[in-house]
Amino acid sequence: MGYISLKDLYAGCVQGITVKPLPRQQIYEQVTEADIVQPANFNPDQSYTQWVSWQSVNVSQSLFSISRASGEGRGEYSVASFLSGLQKKEQIDKLKLVKGGNYRYDVEVLNQGFEVKELQEKGEVRIGTEGIAHADEFKDSLRKQLSDLLKLYVTLTNIAQRELNGALSKQFQMPDFNLGTYLKAFHKQSDAVPASVISSEKVFVDKQSKLIPGQPALLWLLQTVQNLPVNQSMSQAKGVKNDRVQALLDLIGKKEMYGLGDKDVENKNNYYQDLEKAIEELDKELLSKRCSYSGNEEYCTTVDSFVNELQKKDFHGSVANIISNFKDHPEKIFPPELKGLFVVKGEGFMYICREDLPKYVTVTRITIGKPKIKLINI
Repeated sequence: MGYISLKDLYAGCVQGITVKPLPRQQIYEQVTEADIVQPANFNPDQSYTQWVSWQSVNVSQSLFSISRASGEGRGEYSVASFLSGLQKKEQIDKLKLVKGGNYRYDVEVLNQGFEVKELQEKGEVRIGTEGIAHADEFKDSLRKQLSDLLKLYVTLTNIAQRELNGALSKQFQMPDFNLGTYLKAFHKQSDAVPASVISSEKVFVDKQSKLIPGQPALLWLLQTVQNLPVNQSMSQAKGVKNDRVQALLDLIGKKEMYGLGDKDVENKNNYYQDLEKAIEELDKELLSKRCSYSGNEEYCTTVDSFVNELQKKDFHGSVANIISNFKDHPEKIFPPELKGLFVVKGEGFMYICREDLPKYVTVTRITIGKPKIKLINI
């Protein structure tokens, strides 16, 4: 009898010949790419930024909650149905239109790939495997900059650190703000970058929060530190020793209190024991700080030299470029051959073509190693 189309099989007759209906599974197994009917009014190179209901494009509501495997996102079968005209899960599975979690994109119809992401709380969606490499590159670049800044910070003397953090506490209106604590806390987050670094205007430090207008909180912080006004009380002259050096000098200067003399062996021993202990402590401090107290400009020992070093290296500008290149180019977190992104919810979808991703999508943060994006300008 030859090939019988699905349409004729459903009708039950061909050219007047009554056809015995096939079992449901055999009907689905006979579906081919020739049965795909692409939506007439949909152009994958054009964005659709108004919500389109599933009902209006003849997609069954029951498809939305179906996932190909446990843990995969909802809405993929709905998109596959919309793009192919196929109404049943078994038909979609037969043609393998919905891909697995490790595939480069979620849905592929007639050699065109699409990403499908369900809208979550705060209007964000998390990007999957394809975004990890770009997120790792961003994290490595950012951490290198902040690690270099932390290395400069720890070369400050104890007194200079207190003066710097005191000045920043006043600038931020956050009591007991500590730049070292903030930088160390960031380094502890191995697979995450908080919103305050990339997009949010709120910075959290030791359970304190402050709203920062106009830019990500990290950039505001770096800009403030880099432009910190240095006054005389914060600008120790070169060669002025820190508190440990001064303690050593004080101890040496107290030799008269011991009544040292050539014959006073006991007091002399006590003096040299105390002196040796103080030198050992100072040696540990020097090693941990990697500081020079002899005026060597290789290391920062004062607040003014610290701020000057930040200005010379322009940490704010470098970090701003790293963040901008990441969050303002969301197309980099998708495979290059991707046609576009479907953002879905139970009622319907929006669609952003690849060319428009930078216009309508921004990266907000990184969680569990994967970037989260948010729709903008919609």
